[in-house]
Amino acid sequence: MSSLPQQPDDGADMRAVASRIRSRRQQLGLTLQDVAERSDVSKSYLSQVETAKLSPSLGTLERISAALRLPTKALMADPGDFSLAGARSEGTPPLLDRRVFVTRKDRRKTLGYSGGAPLELLTPDLQRQLEVTMTTDPPDQWRDVERFGSDSEEFVFVLDGDYEVMLDEDVHHLKRRDSMYFYPTTTYRVRAVGSVPARAIWVALPPVF
Repeated sequence: MSSLPQQPDDGADMRAVASRIRSRRQQLGLTLQDVAERSDVSKSYLSQVETAKLSPSLGTLERISAALRLPTKALMADPGDFSLAGARSEGTPPLLDRRVFVTRKDRRKTLGYSGGAPLELLTPDLQRQLEVTMTTDPPDQWRDVERFGSDSEEFVFVLDGDYEVMLDEDVHHLKRRDSMYFYPTTTYRVRAVGSVPARAIWVALPPVF
């Protein structure tokens, strides 16, 4: 049975935790300010944690681990029975437990979609940081994709056929094997162009369903 994580209680433990925090932050491409804001601490405080000059409370460590998308045990120097794997280089503490999710073709979930073809969910479920779907759109039928807010990032890769994507009245024509990365802030429109269905893979961060 797993035990609850314990706060690091000596210098060696804290140096290991500090190294994991810094390595994970850099791996995610986040700045000190990014993680500090998400953890509700100051930038200078987080900097001192990363250099092992300060030992955070367990509550603060939990907030930092959440900001880094890691279970708290993954940051601890002695994680007990928590399996860690995938060190980035020799001498760098491992960051994540290796977990693999395979979704078989005949086991994909289908998401309903008002006004358009259903979407096949390619990621295991809707509880991930990333959402990947595949659509097969009938020709010449616009469908509306509702989006709200300004923190969404999306990507589309056209597998077959041609698409038009309308963003803020601008229409982008995508052919087979084309891709597009965009930041939708409001509802946009999509349709397959031509006389045959079109198929594409869509990636959304954060998930929208």
